[in-house]
Amino acid sequence: MSSKAFASVPEGTSALASSIWRVRPWLAGLCLAGWSVGAVWAQAPQGASQQAQPQVRAQAQGKVQVQDAWLRPTVAGQSATGGYMRLTASRDLQLLGFTSPVAADAQLHEMVMDGDVMQMRESAALPLPAGTTVALQPGAGQRHLMLMGLKRQLKAGEQVQVVLKLKAADGSAFSQTVVVPVKAQAKGPAAGAAPSEGEHHHAH
Repeated sequence: MSSKAFASVPEGTSALASSIWRVRPWLAGLCLAGWSVGAVWAQAPQGASQQAQPQVRAQAQGKVQVQDAWLRPTVAGQSATGGYMRLTASRDLQLLGFTSPVAADAQLHEMVMDGDVMQMRESAALPLPAGTTVALQPGAGQRHLMLMGLKRQLKAGEQVQVVLKLKAADGSAFSQTVVVPVKAQAKGPAAGAAPSEGEHHHAH
């Protein structure tokens, strides 16, 4: 019985079994290596996110809270318009100026009286003390955003991208993009009954 059973086993079976036993340690090692790689991969994102958290916090500290922002609408052929907003920085910053894709130039301007004539002049950098709200608004002695060389008409109801150019106390410069609505008349502290900036004399 036993001799027949052994006789019925195909030739090479013993060699195959021997090969299986030789392969098993290799497979075990491969599985162990795969488990280790998987464990490292699973831990990597957590470590990376912990490392990125200080950078995210630093970026958040550099941001400026923008409220009541608006741009005056224009008529066909008008080349300039004004913009207004309230800015609150979380740390001491300076507002250096602006850029916008709808205008060839965007500057920080100040309204000044020259005799009985109100004029616009390009203004120096505007300090933004930490925690203090600084308003860009219409009126004599006030600063505002001036978009010049408009590439198209700005119509009430649309949204326009405006980039704030900022500088920190350590000298580092960065920018912040805000979306500003075009409004015929704004509601809030930045609103005012001033003529359109395009109608004022522009003096530097």
